[in-house]
Amino acid sequence: MKPIKIADTNSQKINTLLDQVNGRAKSFTLTSRQEVSRLVEMVEKQLSTLPKKQWNGVSVRYKPAGPSKSYKYKAKTTAVEITRKATGWFLSDVTTDIVYPGETEVLRINITNDQAEALKAAAVAKFNVEAE
Repeated sequence: MKPIKIADTNSQKINTLLDQVNGRAKSFTLTSRQEVSRLVEMVEKQLSTLPKKQWNGVSVRYKPAGPSKSYKYKAKTTAVEITRKATGWFLSDVTTDIVYPGETEVLRINITNDQAEALKAAAVAKFNVEAE
């Protein structure tokens, strides 16, 4: 699929794509551009210690949580991949997946080694490291 920029101007494209992938399923799925935008906000909070100019190349796989354990059956869900480019976040993949009762959401943020080193440096920047 051709990546779609996650923006208000592309709401109809994103909503149509999600509708096509989800079919009749409405529970345990992503159903709108607003839900994808909330995912972006969640990821940006986790990347907040990294300067925005270093976010390029970050990719994220997400799958919503499943039904409660009291639910007896597996359910259809939506798995998405978003990617950060210089001009913003893009929806790069949308697929159907299965989620089981009691399964937690899956949020996998993939970063480069340089981004990982920058995050480590930012995490310890507030501390004074003393020699033993």
